[in-house]
Amino acid sequence: MTTLLQRKRVKRYPMRKDKIAKAKRTSSSESMLPIAGPPDREVRVTVKCFCMPEDMLNHAAVLAEEALKRCATRKDVAAYVKKRFDEKYGPLWHCVVGRDFGSYVTHQDHGFVVFRVDEWAFLLFSTRH
Repeated sequence: MTTLLQRKRVKRYPMRKDKIAKAKRTSSSESMLPIAGPPDREVRVTVKCFCMPEDMLNHAAVLAEEALKRCATRKDVAAYVKKRFDEKYGPLWHCVVGRDFGSYVTHQDHGFVVFRVDEWAFLLFSTRH
């Protein structure tokens, strides 16, 4: 007899040793991101809401994908995206990364986006005056 619910077999990919060592140095509240996978895998980007030019939106998605490949923690992913946006579009950008969060923020016109890269949600906004 088979059951309706069956476990889905998940293929796991090992993380690089340098990312594991870096993650061990982080605080105990910051967990490793289970994002390592084949380098050529296709990611799914879903934009929830935005108020920014399309080229800026595309840049945010590309940076988020790069950050997920390079960084070991959510904090590092957020810092990577924030710093690149500060460099290209001026200071006072903020980035939040997680699987689930609520937010209520004030942002500059043309400086706000909420999107997902696979299962990771990103909130990116600017508060410059």
